[in-house]
Amino acid sequence: MGLCPDRRILLIAPDPAAHAEFRGMICADGRASGAGRRGLPAVLAGIEVDAVVDGRQGIAYVSESVRQNHSYLAAVIDMDGGGGVETARQLLREDPDLPLLFSTSGDRSEITRHFHGSDRFLLAATPWDAETLSRLVAIQVDRRLHHRHSDKLANSLDTTRRQLEEACDKVIVADRVKNEFMSNVTHEIRTPMNAILGFTRLLMKEPLDEGQAEKLQYVDEAGKALMRLIDNMLDFSKLAAGALKLKTEAFHLETLVAEVVGLTRDEAYEKRLAVQYNVVGAAPRWLRGDRIRFRQILVGLVENAIKFTEQGTIHIQIALDEQTDNTAGLRVTTTDTGVGIPAERQAIIFDAFEQADGSSTRQVGGLGLGLSICKQLVDLMGGQIGFRSNPGQGSSFWLTLTFEKHDAPEPDVQPDVPSSAIVPLPCGEPRVLVADDDQLSRTLAEMLLSRAGCLVDLASDGSEALAMFERNRYGLVLMDVDMPVMDGLTAIEEIRRHEADVGGHVGVIALTAMCSDDARSRCLAAGADQYISKPFTPEVLIEAVQRYFPGCLEALESAGGSARPELRGGRPDPPHTLEHYLKAIYEALEEEDFVVLENSAGALRHLSLRTGSQPAADHAMRVQLAARSSDLKQVAAAVWKLEAALEDVSTVTAGSDPVGTIAPKGAFCRENSDR
Repeated sequence: MGLCPDRRILLIAPDPAAHAEFRGMICADGRASGAGRRGLPAVLAGIEVDAVVDGRQGIAYVSESVRQNHSYLAAVIDMDGGGGVETARQLLREDPDLPLLFSTSGDRSEITRHFHGSDRFLLAATPWDAETLSRLVAIQVDRRLHHRHSDKLANSLDTTRRQLEEACDKVIVADRVKNEFMSNVTHEIRTPMNAILGFTRLLMKEPLDEGQAEKLQYVDEAGKALMRLIDNMLDFSKLAAGALKLKTEAFHLETLVAEVVGLTRDEAYEKRLAVQYNVVGAAPRWLRGDRIRFRQILVGLVENAIKFTEQGTIHIQIALDEQTDNTAGLRVTTTDTGVGIPAERQAIIFDAFEQADGSSTRQVGGLGLGLSICKQLVDLMGGQIGFRSNPGQGSSFWLTLTFEKHDAPEPDVQPDVPSSAIVPLPCGEPRVLVADDDQLSRTLAEMLLSRAGCLVDLASDGSEALAMFERNRYGLVLMDVDMPVMDGLTAIEEIRRHEADVGGHVGVIALTAMCSDDARSRCLAAGADQYISKPFTPEVLIEAVQRYFPGCLEALESAGGSARPELRGGRPDPPHTLEHYLKAIYEALEEEDFVVLENSAGALRHLSLRTGSQPAADHAMRVQLAARSSDLKQVAAAVWKLEAALEDVSTVTAGSDPVGTIAPKGAFCRENSDR
C-alpha cells in the first residue's frame, strides 16, 4: 500500500466490510448500492481511500503523510469500535489542520464534549446514506483544499514580497552604480573637454585666414554643444537620485533675465530670432533663492523655444502672481512663434528622452532632456509648470515659483571678497604653481598664465606640488582635486598646515571636473580660496587670477608678459639672453637631462614672449612638451625647429644685449632626431 495522499482520504473502521462500502459510496470507480444514487460531488473526482482497522495504524499513516508533505484531505473515524476520541486527538497532534468526519450510530455527546468549539469535524450517522455521506466528505475535502490554496497563496505572496524586496535592492544598487558611473564619466569627459575648448579659444585669438577661423568656430560650437549635453546628463542623473541640493542667495531679477538673454543670444542670432523680455512693474526686483537653478530653467525654456522656432520672436515675461510680507510668487511665461507641439505628443512633452517631434527624421537634435530637467527643477523648487500649444502657431510655457523678498543693497555695497584671497606678490613676481595630473590641462593653464605675464611651475601630483611649494615662493597655486599619489585636497590641507607653521597665506584655486555643490564645499573646507570647475574658459581662469595679479587680463589680451624669466627650483637667475637659454638647452640635450632641458625651454619661452617672438615661444613650448616625454628623438627634432625660429630674433629686452652668434647645433639635432 504505497502512500500518495495528495488526492486521498483516510478511513479508520474496525469492520473490513465497511471499507468496501465506503469506497463504493465515495470513489468514482466504486459500486454504490441503490439504484437512486446521484452523481458524486465534483470535488471528489479522482479521490482514493486508504482504509485501516484501528487507530494505531491510522495515526502512523497520518504521521507518514505529514513527513512526506502529502497530507490527507480528510479522515473518517468509525466511533462505534471504541477509542475514537483518543485517536482523533492523536491525529490532530500529527496534523492540526486535518478535517475529521465522525461516524456513529450511538450517542454523540462525547464527541461534541471533547471537540466543542472546533470547526474541523462533522458527524455522519450509520448506517451510511450514500448521498449524505458523499456530501459530508466533499465538505471536508473542499475545506482542506481551500486551506491548501490559502497556504499556497500566502507562500506565493511571501515569495513575491521577497522577490520584490530583492528587486528593489538591486534597483537601489543599480541606481547608485549608475549615478557613480555618470559622475565618473562626466569627470573624465570634462578633463579633455577643458583642453579642447581652451586650446580652441586660444587659437581663435591667433591671426587666422577666413577658412581657418570658420573651422575653429565650428569646433568651438561643437564643443559647447557637447558640454551642454554633458551638463544635462549630469543634472538628470542628480535629479533622478535626489542628490541635487538647492542654494539660497540674493539676486536681482532683471539682471538674471538679462543673463538668460545673453546666454542664448548666439543661438538666437544664428537663426535671426529676437529674444525679448519684460519684467512687469509690480514684481519685486531683489529676491532670495537658488539663482543658478532659476536661471537654468529659463535658459532651458528659451533654448527649447529657439530650437523649434524658425522665424519670429521669443518673449519672456515675468509678473507677480501673489505675495506675502516676506515672499513673492512669480509667474514666468515664455512665448514663441515656432512649430508648436503635436497634440499626440503633448502628454509626454516633459518626459525624459522625449521630443515634440519623436520621428527618426526630426529636424532638431538633442536627447530630449531639456524640458524634463526644467520640470524636475521646478518641482524641486516647489513650483508648477505647464504649457499651451497650437501646432503650427507656437507654444507658451508658464511656471510659478516663490522666492523670499530681499531688501535692495546700498548702491556702494560691493560683494565681499575674502581678505585671505588677496595676497601681495612675493617680490612683485607673478609666479604660479600649477598642479594637475593631466598633461593637456597643465599645458593649457601654463600657456594661458604665461601669456598673461605669469611665471609658471608645473607639478603632476599633490606630493610633487607640496615639495615645490615648500621649496619656492609662489603668489598663487592652481590645484587640481583628483590626482594620483596625493590628491589635491590633501595637498591643500598640507599647504595650509605649512603656512600655520611658517606664517603667511598664499591664494589657492581648486580645479576640478566634478561639478557639484559637494565638490565646491569640500574644496573650500580643505582650505581653497576659490573653486573653478572644468572646462573653464580662458576668461574665467584669468579673471580668477586677476584677483591676485592685477593686470594679467590685459597682458593676456596683448599676448605678452612682463615677468622676468628664471629657471625653476630656486636657482640663481641666469643672464637674460636667448643665447644663454639655447646653450643650456643644447647642454641638457647632450647630457639627456630632460628636467633641466624643460626648465631652460620654459625660461626661453618667457623671454621670447617679451621680445615679441610668438613663433619662438611656441617652439619653446613644444620643446618643453617633448622634454616631458623623455624621448630623445622627439626632443632633438623640436630643438632643431626652435633654433630655426630663433634666427630672426636679434635683440632681447633685458639690457638690450645682442643675441650674439648662436652656435649652430643643427647637425647635432639632426643626428639625434634620426636615431
